[in-house]
Amino acid sequence: MKKSFVFFLLSAFLAIIYVQGCGKKQPESLIVLRGATIIDCTGAPAQANMTVVIKGNHIYTLGKTDKVEVAKNIQVVDATDKYLIPGLWDMHVHTGEKDTFFPLYIANGITGIRDMGGDLVRATGNASLSLDSLNKWKEEIKRGTLVGPRIVATGPIIDGPKPFWPGVTTPVGSEAEARDLVKALKYRGADFIKVYETLPREIYYAIADESKKNQLPFAGHVPKSITAAEVSNAGQISIEHLDGIYNSNSGNSLSDLYTLFRSNGTWQIPTLAAYRDLVRNDDSFRNDYRLKYIPEYIKEIWSRSSWWHTSRTEKDIAKGKEEFRIRLKIVKEMHESGINILAGSDAANPYTYPGFSLHDELKYMVEAGLTSQEAIQTATLNPAKFLGMQDSLGTIEEGKIANLVLLDADPLQDITNTQKINAVILSGKYLPKKMLQKMLADVEAAAMYK
Repeated sequence: MKKSFVFFLLSAFLAIIYVQGCGKKQPESLIVLRGATIIDCTGAPAQANMTVVIKGNHIYTLGKTDKVEVAKNIQVVDATDKYLIPGLWDMHVHTGEKDTFFPLYIANGITGIRDMGGDLVRATGNASLSLDSLNKWKEEIKRGTLVGPRIVATGPIIDGPKPFWPGVTTPVGSEAEARDLVKALKYRGADFIKVYETLPREIYYAIADESKKNQLPFAGHVPKSITAAEVSNAGQISIEHLDGIYNSNSGNSLSDLYTLFRSNGTWQIPTLAAYRDLVRNDDSFRNDYRLKYIPEYIKEIWSRSSWWHTSRTEKDIAKGKEEFRIRLKIVKEMHESGINILAGSDAANPYTYPGFSLHDELKYMVEAGLTSQEAIQTATLNPAKFLGMQDSLGTIEEGKIANLVLLDADPLQDITNTQKINAVILSGKYLPKKMLQKMLADVEAAAMYK
């Protein structure tokens, strides 16, 4: 748009605000981010010295700063020497109490989460809060009465009659029982169905069939009774943790499996952050500064976890390092094969931190061989595609929802710069660094009493 035309539009909009302010209708807010370098995540090169106008909760317009002029009494944020990316998604989390988890997500630039289930009253480090609580919060966030990320949630995890995590996953003993549970989850408002480790083949296929009948995607692990190739052919939309690929039981070469995934559109969520601690040979993870944000009851569960309680020999550590190297290699090969990859941290499993660990995941994506831009896309553009929200989220474009992260340094030069957050724009609401720091301080203060 030409400078004069944009100025006219914004001036007219201010006049509308004044008129509406005298009546019943509340005006929409107007925020201008001036002078930023935009990394829009469409795949286009970064654009320097750009100005973004946010009207209400959407991106109203954007353009070169010298082409966009605004009236003096509009809120203008000086974004010179700063970098703007879309809001991030963590596509594999287990969400606990909102007063702890939501501020940790938002302060880390995570404006959307995919909760991978459990149906417990409190987070255990292996599961999440009840689907009913998550759905309640989801509606409050949509209405603007609760500050938190957009939520996509599965609810109870469906496992076989001898569940891998007794008390965490929900066991089913027959095809009929499995079908009834799928229908019940549809009624309760689950966004998708999650399958798990010990499902017998016939029950797995019953879940797949019933999910399709109820127009629910199904995702999750690769049960031991079935292969990664078979779950892909069954229509499972995503595979978590490289299940069935690392130590593949597919009967095919990995290249054949990659071809199948690409053909079927089977997405992969490697959750590398959840495996990285396999390579540590000391107790440094127990002194991580991020522990101060974790409630005592979760830290207690983490410390009791058999995974961490068991002593590891030098041989165990060497094996863990090799396993992680292989996982990085698989991610590189899948990416080069054109398979769609999503960033997910598996928070809040032991020593995997809500909010923070997504940035670890992006770092490991780059370590695996993705470029920094490609890594960021696994948490922005790709989730939008996966969720069918590409028209409204995932990139920085006119008309899209204003979920944005303003960074103090260039993440394309160093992916760890995604952690240098200056501000978060959440559905058009500007949250400056001081507010984000206050969120973290409040979580830290409350953690020691929970």
